[in-house]
Parts: sequence; C-alpha cells; structure tokens
Amino acid sequence: YYEKVQTIYIDPPYNTGNDGFLYKDIYQHSSWLTMMENRLGLAKELMKDDGVIFVSVGDTIRKNLRVTSTTYLQHLNNNLFNEENFIATIVRKSGIAPRQDVKHIANAHDYILVYSKDFEKAKINKKTADISRLTYKDNHFNERGYFDLNQLDRGSVKYSESLDYPIIIEKGQVIEIFDGKSFKKQPAPERIEIWPGNNPKDKRWIFRWSKEKVKWGIKNDFIVFRRINGKWKVYYKEYELVDNNLNKRERTNPFDTLILDYPNEHGTKEIENLFKLRLFEYPKPSDLIKYLLKIGTNKNTFVLDFFAGSGTTAHAVMKLNKKDKGKRKFILVEMADYFDTVIIPRIKKVAYSFNWKEGKPQNTSGTGVFFKYHTLEQY
Repeated sequence: YYEKVQTIYIDPPYNTGNDGFLYKDIYQHSSWLTMMENRLGLAKELMKDDGVIFVSVGDTIRKNLRVTSTTYLQHLNNNLFNEENFIATIVRKSGIAPRQDVKHIANAHDYILVYSKDFEKAKINKKTADISRLTYKDNHFNERGYFDLNQLDRGSVKYSESLDYPIIIEKGQVIEIFDGKSFKKQPAPERIEIWPGNNPKDKRWIFRWSKEKVKWGIKNDFIVFRRINGKWKVYYKEYELVDNNLNKRERTNPFDTLILDYPNEHGTKEIENLFKLRLFEYPKPSDLIKYLLKIGTNKNTFVLDFFAGSGTTAHAVMKLNKKDKGKRKFILVEMADYFDTVIIPRIKKVAYSFNWKEGKPQNTSGTGVFFKYHTLEQY
C-alpha cells in the first residue's frame, strides 16, 4: 500500500495519563508524542501525493486539569507534514450532556486536524449547495433551472469608479419587470435611471456588473427591474444550472470547520444497538467518519485507520459506499483485543444490516462485504 492510500482517519488515545503510558507526568507528552510520531511517520509513506489525513484530538482532563494535547500534536504534524500542508482544524461538538469532571469550564468540543501530503495536489471535495432559496422559474427553465434574485448594487465593498454609473432605461424600452408575484417582459412605463445605492453621490455603493455586462444581461434575460415605494431597483438572476456567463455550473460550497451534528452519544448508542451492550467506551459515531470521508475520498480509494478501536471507520466506509455506490476499501489496524470481540463482529453485522436495535437487525439493508485479516505476533 506504499503511496496508495487516499485518506487516513485516526482517533488516537488522548493524552490523559490513563492510556497506558506509565511515566512521570513531566514525561507524559514526550512518550505520547513519540508514539504518535512513529505511527504518523509510517502513515505518511502510505499516502498518495494527493492524500489527506484527519486526526481526532481534544483537550483532555488529567488530575482535574485541562491538557492541551491538540497544540502538541499540531506542532508534531507541522514537523512531519510541513506547516504549508496544513488544511484546517475542524471543531466538533463532542457531547450533548456537559462534562462534570472539570474544575472550571466544561469541555463540549474536540478537534479534527486535517493535513495533506501536498497542499497543492490535495483532493478535497465540496458539498452540494443548498438551493432551496432558488424558487423562481422562467422560459429558460430547461437550460438554466430555478433562480433567485440578487441585488445588482452592493455597499461597503472596495470602490471602483468604472462600476459607479447610472443604468438608464428609456420609456418604452422592453425590459423584464417583477411586481412581487410574476415576471413580465414589457415596455418601461417611464424613463428609469438607477444609480448604485440610488444615490449618485454615495461612493460607498457600486454595481457588481459593468455597463457592457448589464446590456448583455438585459438582452439575455438576466436583468430584472422592480419598483418599490416609488423607486426602481435592479437585480440579476442567479440560476441553478448556469453561471452569470451562461456556462454550465455545479452548485457546490466548501465544507467548513464546524461540526455540530455527530456527538459521542450517537456513537455509544450505535454500539448498544449493534451488540445490546456497551462493549466500547467513547466510540466516534460512524456518521462523523462518513462526513469526513465525503470531504476527503472519492468512490474508489483506500481508507486507512491504524487506531481502529471499535471499527467505526469500516462501518462508515460501508455506509458511504451504500449511499453513493462507491467502491472504497478500508484498512484497519488494532493492537487490542477489540479486533476479535468488536471489530470483526461489527463488520459482519453491518454487512447484513445497517439498522440494528438491542442487538437485532431491523432489516437486511446491508450490502455484504469481503475482507481479509492478518494477525501479527511480536516477541
């Protein structure tokens, strides 16, 4: 798998003092960071040039004090991946109920550090934009889709003299007018003169389009006029399927750095539904990993998790493949006995059904899966 892995997600043990590192507190960060450096260094060798890695980490509580492991891990990643390959720090709401084991302010979030092997080559997806506000239709619906109106003038932006001009429509010129309910192409009922901000002396306002572009927009049914309280306003149509130059477009937005939807309670409930028991403490929800995979994978990639824990990453890969008919493959590594007691049973269960309650399948919605595994012994 050298240089074949597109996406890595890990949820390493947090630096709590209760994670098996039996050192004095003054060495705690050193031993934890050494463990992380060894594994991240190996992981980097497996990544494709356009690959990305997501690392869950958070402020942790040790002896009633908050430990900022995130800062230490970020410094380590900056050294390993180079600071210019840092992509983002995602903040996730980690719990619904507030933590009680803290002296001052309760922890309600953790972080996901996102790094690339090569920032310029990294493949980061975008999400489908919300187009619910695009509700109007016109004669170009088949080619352009739904549209919404956007004000053509803007205030509080950098002033440009070339964009500070009047739009003049002579009486009788055919234009598209919106009366608040419908759009009609009709002769202008009077001479219309519109300045940005409706004030030729106000230099805080400009038009977004040039004079020539406005002429083009009127000719190609992009520009709309409306009279409100006796004053004329000008708008442009923002279409679903084409941009403002009639080029085909796919409406997407970048993912952002805030996640509110997948608290840890969802992960715990997921395990309880699968096994009727709480076999694993503090598992991440599979929908969280699925969300991250939407950001950093395509449909035919290897996904690696070398702190596999309860097998959440495998679960997430299978769910996303089911949703978008992908062929992603997961690679899991785990050193604890969770492999036999949780991971393999979980993969088998999810292969049969994605919907479980109290250890019983509610349907046969699973897609099936083949996987192979190796056991390595160390002396």
